[in-house]
Amino acid sequence: MMVTMYLSRALWRTTLPSLSVPDELILKLMIRVFLPFAAVLFLTAPMAAIMSTVNAQLLQSSATLVKDMYLNLKPK
Repeated sequence: MMVTMYLSRALWRTTLPSLSVPDELILKLMIRVFLPFAAVLFLTAPMAAIMSTVNAQLLQSSATLVKDMYLNLKPK
């Protein structure tokens, strides 16, 4: 997968010469190459992974805060 990303970035001038913002390259290539349903699926999968990671980090940090701060400050 990384080779595909590298090659698409290296050859973007030949595939999409009218592209003015290089950050939109992967989005434009996905829409151009795949069917719309497949493009949406491939573009939303990284966002789901990011949201899952953030969710786990927030859960762990809140559990740590409760255990370390709240339970130590609570009167016995």
